Amino acid sequence: MKITFLFLLLAVGGSISHPPLQIEPSPRFRPVNPVKHKAPVSPLYRLNDTWIPSTYVVEIKVVLDNAPAGEVPYTARSRVQISFTVKERVNSITLHANLLTGLAFRLTNEAGVDIPLSPYVVDKEVEKHFLHIPLLSGVLEPGVTYKLHAESLASIFRDGRTNALYLSSYLTEFGDTNPEPGLVGWVRSKFTTTLKMPTYLFAFTIAEYEYVTADAGLFAKPVRVWSTPNHIRDGLGNYSVNLTAKLLSFFDTFFNTTYPMEKVDSATVTHKSSAMENWGLILYRTDLLMYSPLVSLETSKNAIASIVSHEVAHQNFGNLVTCKWWSEIWLNEGFATYLSYMGVDAVAPEFRHGEWQLNDALQPALAYDSGPDSHPLKNSGLTPAEIDSYFSTITYEKGASINRMVEAFLTKETFKKGLIRYLEAKKFLGAEQDDLFVHLQQAAVEDGRVSTFPPGTDVKTILDTWTTQAGHPLVRVSVHSVHGDVLISQERYSDTNSPNLWYVPITVVTQDSPPLPNHVPTLWLSNNQRTTTYDNFPGKWIMLNADATGFYRVLYDAELTLLIQRQLRNDPSKISPLSRTQLLDDYFNLAYKGIFRNFMFPDILHFLFLV
Repeated sequence: MKITFLFLLLAVGGSISHPPLQIEPSPRFRPVNPVKHKAPVSPLYRLNDTWIPSTYVVEIKVVLDNAPAGEVPYTARSRVQISFTVKERVNSITLHANLLTGLAFRLTNEAGVDIPLSPYVVDKEVEKHFLHIPLLSGVLEPGVTYKLHAESLASIFRDGRTNALYLSSYLTEFGDTNPEPGLVGWVRSKFTTTLKMPTYLFAFTIAEYEYVTADAGLFAKPVRVWSTPNHIRDGLGNYSVNLTAKLLSFFDTFFNTTYPMEKVDSATVTHKSSAMENWGLILYRTDLLMYSPLVSLETSKNAIASIVSHEVAHQNFGNLVTCKWWSEIWLNEGFATYLSYMGVDAVAPEFRHGEWQLNDALQPALAYDSGPDSHPLKNSGLTPAEIDSYFSTITYEKGASINRMVEAFLTKETFKKGLIRYLEAKKFLGAEQDDLFVHLQQAAVEDGRVSTFPPGTDVKTILDTWTTQAGHPLVRVSVHSVHGDVLISQERYSDTNSPNLWYVPITVVTQDSPPLPNHVPTLWLSNNQRTTTYDNFPGKWIMLNADATGFYRVLYDAELTLLIQRQLRNDPSKISPLSRTQLLDDYFNLAYKGIFRNFMFPDILHFLFLV
């Protein structure tokens, strides 16, 4: 028979605007045809901060196929009580509401006395999802706690949509547990009050599932994985549940935090997307949580480690600290992607996951960032369609690569210090990228790293050039034909007419230099400087962007390219594997764009046998 189960992934928004639900797309398959960024009808898609909610009490009555008399199959009736205050005197309440019918509202003051309301009005601009509730008379006063009581009816989606209540199913050989519709009863489940959290992270499931618990001692709080009885009884959740516990422990230790929720549940779902980091109840596509050592491929185990690490990283970057608005969603997704490599390396080092960051993140991001659908990391994010389009390779992989670059020029220790302070200062709050930059700058000052910055700059000045404009630099390196100095210049890759420039951290490796102890820049290109010079190394090779820590491509002139080729033929170990890998990727892409001269391709292809 077919067993159905229900998932809720979105609550009615209160007076603080939160992003629309965005289930994690598969890390290897970002949207390839994002929505075009049309000019919005009005910039006022966000609720203002006049209304300040403190708590939501949510009651949801779920009706599936065996609907009792008077109920509609596949619907959910809800009652929501929102306690809130106002910052100034107002005569109306505005909410976000979507996909709801049968709406009814009641407003009371602190004494429980009803405040008369006029009929609600739905905004004519449908995409805004604004619902206005005018007071019949009078105003709401600051300093008073009011309660808005709302009732509604929502459909439970059965068509693959996952942006509200939705139904999924699995096949089993169990007998019918409710053979007579007349015997179907109601079960009431009550949950404790959550911590302060974004409404988009609220989720619950109704399912005939079983669970497995993580081994004792791996994490201080209960960690469970839920799935179908046959999956759990066959041990398919054993790997992921212990992996989750180890990752929670690692990130708590690394960031000097304590996971604040009472437990961590993970559950399987049959939807097409990868996962969703709901706080306390992480949902995964079944094949990204279930693993059989007898049947599954090792690549499946690797994929599970990657996505679980990403979702656990979200418990800090996304849940504990949330982007204030989707215009800066890279603060959630870019960090979760970046940290997922660190997490897997810590708890499953056999996968050597960090070494794949070039292949999985940097190189796809560089390719996407040179195309017509690229966009800045920090964007307008006004309409729902715009916001959806920003869940792209730029937000995930470019965001992760920029974090890797910042870690390189600040050093690991300073970067970590700044992140710890950022999490502590903004926990249970919304954050903007400038909040992050403040704490990275403070750490850089304390550790003496600002002396390595371009004169007169700080973290914000540098990183704004990477987050507020699309694209990335092509750095050209050539030897001056007269005095032999090395000339280094920047331009926007694939668009030489663009005025865009960046603060580019340049690490330099030469034929005679020892291995670099870190990736602190040797020099910088500034955002008002297209060209600079470096020392003369007659007859010797020079390479920039050691280990590809910078988010840019490098093109050498013919003389330097031949010297690098000669070194690779004679002793490739002199150039690190990551540098060789990126050299290949740069030159293939430069040739594809017609920037690199194709007659040198046979020699470049020789690199393939040396990487």
